[in-house]
Amino acid sequence: MTLVLHGINVSPPVRAVMMVLAALNLPYDFKEVNIMKGEQLSPEFLKMNPTHTVPVLQDGDFFIGNSHAIAMYLAEKAGDNQLYPNDLQTRAALHQRLFFDDATLYAAFKTLTTPIFAEGHAEVPAKQRKAVEDTLDILGKLIQEKGWLVGNSRTIADICTCATVSTILALEPTLNVPQNVSQWFKQCEQLPGYAKDNKPGVDVISNMFAMKKKANAS
Repeated sequence: MTLVLHGINVSPPVRAVMMVLAALNLPYDFKEVNIMKGEQLSPEFLKMNPTHTVPVLQDGDFFIGNSHAIAMYLAEKAGDNQLYPNDLQTRAALHQRLFFDDATLYAAFKTLTTPIFAEGHAEVPAKQRKAVEDTLDILGKLIQEKGWLVGNSRTIADICTCATVSTILALEPTLNVPQNVSQWFKQCEQLPGYAKDNKPGVDVISNMFAMKKKANAS
């Protein structure tokens, strides 16, 4: 049975799953969820995911939310021990990076968007910019000698984190970014699915961000 991904491509977590699916070469159908119309609050959607967030992966009659949980599920399903290494300590380090992306980097993304989309600022305040730069500094300390987040090659941690970081850098391209983070991100731009599945959504949200800034300034 074909996998179904429910989501919207402006969402970094949704794009993360799309890139994981591309890296694993897994076919799937995409079902767009109209967040603006509140489709994520419909009874049908809440049956799939009571937390009313995207993405949601449907595998037959099984549903799972949260991009990182989905990424782990898909890698296990595909039996890919490179994208999701089965060594205990390597996998623990990978989980730590995933949780950093989920709890800290995604919060940094919202630190940029909230002043513009919710508070009416024309620019992101300096304090918030500095907080995001501090988070990127921490990311730099997590990158390994070989240039990836875990071990010697790409993993689902790199893919998921790339979706978040690509959005942050597109929204505020003048942020101070550690050199090794820039080098890591350059590698990530070559990931399977980056151009097809990630870049279009990044472009949409960055254009929305720029337009909202302009509107707030007028």
